[in-house]
Amino acid sequence: MVIGRWGLQGGYNHISLQDQVFSPLVYRGAGALFDFSFYNHKTKRTHHLNTRVSFQELTPKLNQQGSGRVENTNIYLNYEYLRSFSTNRNHHIGIGLYNFVSYRTFNFLVEDDISLDLFSSLNLVYAYSLSVKEQHNIRVSASLPFIAYVVGRMRVPNDFSEEVFQSIIEDPNNTPTGEILSSGDFLAVNKFFDVRLTLDYQYDLSNKIRLGFTYFFQHYTYPKFETVKYGSSQYSGSIIYKL
Repeated sequence: MVIGRWGLQGGYNHISLQDQVFSPLVYRGAGALFDFSFYNHKTKRTHHLNTRVSFQELTPKLNQQGSGRVENTNIYLNYEYLRSFSTNRNHHIGIGLYNFVSYRTFNFLVEDDISLDLFSSLNLVYAYSLSVKEQHNIRVSASLPFIAYVVGRMRVPNDFSEEVFQSIIEDPNNTPTGEILSSGDFLAVNKFFDVRLTLDYQYDLSNKIRLGFTYFFQHYTYPKFETVKYGSSQYSGSIIYKL
């Protein structure tokens, strides 16, 4: 039997960021998040697709009253395909495709700078699911990348080729999106680290409706021009409709 579920989430996202291309300081802050997800589940396999957007204003950890601010927007699109173990249907393993962009504006006293983390990664995914008394559903999952394609490994616009840079100068209103996306690098696990952990609890309110709570943690680091370190803790509530 095929089981489908649509879910809407809203919640709170706390970010810790150090982008040493722009500043040696650690910036922290929180903001709202919104998520849309879809599950398609059979006895032995699961498709999971979700997209999320969040907004934060970050301030320096050592001087929260300072003039420097970071306006941060995160967007991601994640797809996972998992199959259950033949000996234990609670355990699942599979692969995932994760697409992530963090767009940041550093508001300094003299001028503003724009920073970008943009990558797509192929991941190993493990999940454990458990139902208690049929109404309580718990799922824990973890994801680690095999390889990632990373765009923007130096500060904009120096991360692009001379042709892309000249195109931006000649016509700032016509951004060469294709050339920008093709200017990235493939990084293996020895250079690109991104761990994502999810703890999900759902309660069956009726035959069609579930209520849920999700905790999500992400930490990634990779060499830009200097090292980028990013951590996120997210708390959200959800309403799920079962098809």
